[in-house]
Amino acid sequence: MNTQVKTYLVSGGLGHIGSSLITKLLGSGHRVIVVDDLSTQRFSSLFGKFHNKNFYFINDTLQSKLVVHEIKKILDKTSNNLDAVVHLAAQTNAADSFDREAELKKNNIEATHAAIDISNAANCTLVYPSSTSVYGENSDRVTEKSIVNPQSPYAESKIVEEKLVFENSSMPIILRLGTIAGPSTGMRFHTAVNSFVWKSIIGQPVTIWTTAYDQKRPYLCLSDALNALEHSLSSKTQRGETYNVLTENSTPRAICEMITEITGKFEIKFVDNRIMNQLSYEVSAEKFRQTGYAATSNLRKAIGDTIEFLKNNKH
Repeated sequence: MNTQVKTYLVSGGLGHIGSSLITKLLGSGHRVIVVDDLSTQRFSSLFGKFHNKNFYFINDTLQSKLVVHEIKKILDKTSNNLDAVVHLAAQTNAADSFDREAELKKNNIEATHAAIDISNAANCTLVYPSSTSVYGENSDRVTEKSIVNPQSPYAESKIVEEKLVFENSSMPIILRLGTIAGPSTGMRFHTAVNSFVWKSIIGQPVTIWTTAYDQKRPYLCLSDALNALEHSLSSKTQRGETYNVLTENSTPRAICEMITEITGKFEIKFVDNRIMNQLSYEVSAEKFRQTGYAATSNLRKAIGDTIEFLKNNKH
């Protein structure tokens, strides 16, 4: 157990990444304050947490005026200061963001403003997980210096929020994450890998845009995402920097072949109209690797773990 107990605020802590991150931080002996409005009703992410004396839950949006007061009450009670804010709270799903652009941008930008204010007041690090979707379709292998080319309101909001974080946060770190793959108690199934696995489990065909079958995209295994966040909370990454974080670049074809290899059967239905957020681009994570971070998982393992989780999870 970590002898240096720290206090972390995790917004959106009941989601796909957050639900596993808070478990990891609590397991290391840290104090964790989770702010989540339960709008996605992922109550299961809270199961087994309330017995832990280091776990605190605030059921509200981060931008609520009451949240700052509740955080202060917790810190006064524990005689601690915040060591970092990990801002995971956001409306996601790039494909659906076209139908609710104004709502998504308003919510996400206001929440990021609140995360900045809270971290600045505590004089602590703000880790802002952005998305590699900000690059959009690109024929080159993109780096953090590449021109951004957002193709959805979700990606557009990420660029706006990155700018807000850099211009207003005193100690920011921005992580542009690949599409998450791998099981967690707070997982959703709107992204490519999880959606494909879910369809294979329930025996439904996966619908893929014909020309997207061999398009490359960056993917990030959940275990690698958690290690990246923990790495960023250490002193190994430089504040005021942006880092791409991914496990590997892959294609729908490769993902489908992995699922077929594991399950033995997998039906694909090709269509000529565009389905989901299928863009082709390849991302370099060399800058983050130079900080000492190394991805240790792979997509096949994440897919296998997800299938095992869905079939055999007893909890």
